[in-house]
Amino acid sequence: METLLDRSRFDRLIGYLAHDPSNLPLLQDASHEAMQLGLWREAHELLDRTLALSPTDAPSRYRMSVALMMEHDPIASLEYSQALIDEGVDAPAVLYQHARALILAGRHAEAEPLFERLAPHASELPEFALLHIRALHGAGKLDEAAALAATMEADPIAQGMLSLIRIDNDDLEAGAALAREVLAHDPDNVDALLASATAAVAMEDAEAALPQFERVAALHADSGRAWMGIALARLSAGDIAGGREAFEKTVRLLPGHLGSWNALAWVQMMQNDLDAAQETLEAAMRQDRNFGETHGTLAVLLASRGQWDEARHETDIALRLQPESFAGRFAQTLIIEHRGRPQLSQQMLRQIMENFHAPAGGNMIDVVRRYAARRKPALSSAVPAAHSSQKETR
Repeated sequence: METLLDRSRFDRLIGYLAHDPSNLPLLQDASHEAMQLGLWREAHELLDRTLALSPTDAPSRYRMSVALMMEHDPIASLEYSQALIDEGVDAPAVLYQHARALILAGRHAEAEPLFERLAPHASELPEFALLHIRALHGAGKLDEAAALAATMEADPIAQGMLSLIRIDNDDLEAGAALAREVLAHDPDNVDALLASATAAVAMEDAEAALPQFERVAALHADSGRAWMGIALARLSAGDIAGGREAFEKTVRLLPGHLGSWNALAWVQMMQNDLDAAQETLEAAMRQDRNFGETHGTLAVLLASRGQWDEARHETDIALRLQPESFAGRFAQTLIIEHRGRPQLSQQMLRQIMENFHAPAGGNMIDVVRRYAARRKPALSSAVPAAHSSQKETR
């Protein structure tokens, strides 16, 4: 009944505006009512009209920031909240809205200090503690995030977040166990689904991981982490084309996640689509030219094309930026083999693979052997074949 009354008031305001479309107080009231009802498209349209009449109206600019965030446009939302902050507006609601939009934009490290500043007002701000955990987690402050989540033992959302934090802190067993507990009572808990699926894919159980990642994507189609997991699970199951498709979605949703750009390039090289791999690595470079792994992957691509001088140059950059870069060291073995020292190259490659720790046990050689046992794979003899067929390297 309350919702009907609220909608009735909104409809009356819209009726009044039909006769007086430039009435600023009516527009302000109508946009507020639309937001109370969750009518974000209508709120956005009304706020556009309001700000056309009164561009400096601070409450309407704040509301526009909220509406844009709810329409999944955090970048546009941040333009409004940042402008208010730059003008000296420091109302807790505005700062909190800015922090929420920063989290949605993936800029957790910028959001996290705002929570410290807003702590005295925490009781006035909805879901403050949960978003603070999210900001700490995204900013890489895993121990602090875990400690805060642990204080909220009765909150299933916080416990789902804690399960994922434990996974990201390399405690697969504890994270997976907590995720199971949470999912037993809350089967659509997104963080617990991600935690459980991430642990499963790390243990090379694509069959268990894939439906959980897919459930997250069904609940939140714009979850880059879900699509990344789908990509990894599909690849683990031998679905190369499906893995590529999922990684293409991942990089659109998480353009700053350089590992996904590199993984996509490797998949494209496995498919012998070297031009696409080149474009992917160029896009990764536009995000960050100082990530060693990207230079290493580019070196592998250049070696695949027989551009050995360029490959050596990129290998040098990769290992200078990131001495343990997998792609950089792999490219190094290709160059050594090209120079006529295949035995040394094979020894170095084996050492690289033996130094890789696999969560499911053993090293990368063991991972490849387990993959070969499950499938009739492209990588069935990856240790010796990696050099004879440079297009199937990862």
